[in-house]
Amino acid sequence: MPHPVIKETTRWIFFLPAAIVAMVLASYATYGVTWLFWSVDPSRAEIFMRTAAQGLAQGAAFVFVGATVAPRAHRHVAFSLAGAQTVVTLILLAWAYTHEKGWDAILECVCVIAGAFISASAGEYRSETVAS
Repeated sequence: MPHPVIKETTRWIFFLPAAIVAMVLASYATYGVTWLFWSVDPSRAEIFMRTAAQGLAQGAAFVFVGATVAPRAHRHVAFSLAGAQTVVTLILLAWAYTHEKGWDAILECVCVIAGAFISASAGEYRSETVAS
């Protein structure tokens, strides 16, 4: 059994990569589910729902997995991850608005931010430490 300090340090090192991997996997999972269960009619409402669902899933998965993997201060980590994701998403939103001017990119950025803060505020995170 590894020493508690080694276990805690390892979790602090890997909480951000785990959050990024979860965000990517949530994106692919959402795309796969929408591809399987929604029709191929490219109506505006369907594209809107796919984009919104993918953005919400990305934001929520990033914050939830990152805060769960962190060994302590889960609530603080959740809001810190939501804030960091907001900054990165706003930078991408500015780029999308100036270069693409596509409503789908703007909608996905807004939904990523919403998913991150919904997950941070509504998540039930442990209060105890893992090292004990």
